[in-house]
Amino acid sequence: MPYKNLQEGREKTLARLKKYKKVGLKFINRYKNFYGCKFCGEKNFICLDFHHINKKNKRSFKLLRKYPLKHIKEEIKKCIILCRNCHNKLHYEERNINYKLKIEKLKKKLFTLISLKEKKNLKRRIERTKKAAYINSLKSKNKCKICGEKNIGCLLFHHLDPLKKRISIEYLPTHFGIKTIKEELKKCIVLCQNCHTKLHNKK
Repeated sequence: MPYKNLQEGREKTLARLKKYKKVGLKFINRYKNFYGCKFCGEKNFICLDFHHINKKNKRSFKLLRKYPLKHIKEEIKKCIILCRNCHNKLHYEERNINYKLKIEKLKKKLFTLISLKEKKNLKRRIERTKKAAYINSLKSKNKCKICGEKNIGCLLFHHLDPLKKRISIEYLPTHFGIKTIKEELKKCIVLCQNCHTKLHNKK
């Protein structure tokens, strides 16, 4: 029957994808463990990432795990291995975010707008940027509670009690005011990306 053949085809496809994913993930983890972070030497595969040297023709490793191993090997040739800390430091430097300058530019732009709707949207954007700047300023005054890392590019806020977590910190500037942000941050400690990843993988 056609349905039976179709069902068999689906089952075979799912089995094949499951096999590719298992083989691909095993190879990726072994590869990361062997080479480690190019910058700092971190060897724990849990906190290692592939960083594309050239962003053009970039393919996601999460998707590639569903393909034969040769596709993963081809993509690896375009990358270097970095730990989460070094990876985030690198991207933070690339973005070169200066919140003070950004807010000043937005305020200047506000005076050039005529439409009330555009003004309202820009005012909201200014407020979001101010709140993001506040969160960033708190990171700059702290360091990772586990390893002492101080680079702001790889620091984040970790909720001590997941049950008391209202929302992820990165979404706070968009949805809540300063008062709520302060209340939420009281539930957290500062960790670096590496320590945060290791901590969650222990659970």
